[in-house]
Amino acid sequence: MKKIAYKLYTIIGVAVISLAFLVGASWLGTSEMAGAGRTLHAVSATSLKNLSRIEIAAQRLSGLVARAPAELNLDRQAQFRAEFDIVMEQTSAQIDAYREQSSEEVAETLGRLYESFDAMHDAAIQVFDYSEQFAQDQANEVLAGAFYNAEQDVQTGVLALSAIEDGNAAAQLANMDTAQQRMIMILAGVSLIAVFATIGIGFYLAREISRRVVGLTAVMTALADDDTTVEVVATDSKDEIGDMARTVEIFKEKAIEKRELEKQQAEMEERTAREKREASLKLASEFESSVMGVVSSVSSASEEMSQAPRPWPAPPRRPPSRPTRFPRRPSGPAAMSRPSPRRPRNWPHRSRRSRAR
Repeated sequence: MKKIAYKLYTIIGVAVISLAFLVGASWLGTSEMAGAGRTLHAVSATSLKNLSRIEIAAQRLSGLVARAPAELNLDRQAQFRAEFDIVMEQTSAQIDAYREQSSEEVAETLGRLYESFDAMHDAAIQVFDYSEQFAQDQANEVLAGAFYNAEQDVQTGVLALSAIEDGNAAAQLANMDTAQQRMIMILAGVSLIAVFATIGIGFYLAREISRRVVGLTAVMTALADDDTTVEVVATDSKDEIGDMARTVEIFKEKAIEKRELEKQQAEMEERTAREKREASLKLASEFESSVMGVVSSVSSASEEMSQAPRPWPAPPRRPPSRPTRFPRRPSGPAAMSRPSPRRPRNWPHRSRRSRAR
């Protein structure tokens, strides 16, 4: 794998890992919020359902007990008593089930509420007994006294449970808000880390690559201008730019070798021309010395001949020239009718030869 490509893949890997962290943080925060929402729903729904049933049961019990003193039919009174017992048993079972799935604080409040229902049950028994005996005054007295107090205790217990459950719901809402804020912080943190990491690595790689590429460009420009003194950068890099730098170094060495060869060739040509010039000068000097020697010999001989007395030689004799004879031209009428003598074919040449003689 190429080194630069590996670095680029590193940036992509960092981005992918950051995205994975974002997805994980989102999933974690969503899970926490969903858990808090489910808990809130469970607590709120269960508590609301239980409190509603307890409050409805308390109202039914109060209604059954309140109708007993005014009822003169014993069968109806017995029916009220039986229905009261059924509702009381259902309420006691519901309170027990509620206590098992509640927190310690709720369980303690349910214990006090259970005692209030026991007091209501005892007071209701007295009311039913007095009603069967048609002792309405005593029944109304118990109804307005002990039963009323027990009923108020039940209402107080229900309100206390409602306040506790409201607090639990608020706590769950706070947990949900906390989970949401945590998710936002995690997402923001992971996003910032991912962004800064990606930007940092990308800036570092871009700066490193661009710096070396610019350096190699300057080196190649200098080599193009026949400047072999420039130093090639990034030759020790292990990536593609290092390979390019080492190739440029080879080009530089070849350019230096070419320059040395050209220099040697120029020196050889200069030495050859100098040798030829020196040989020509030497030959000219030798020729001049030879000519000067001949001239000196001729001069010496001329001087010797001029100094020695000699008679002048007689001029050569010319042979006497023969006169050219031409035929006599006739005169008179005969000359007019007589044609001129025919000249020989080589007459001009003979005349020229005669003149030369």
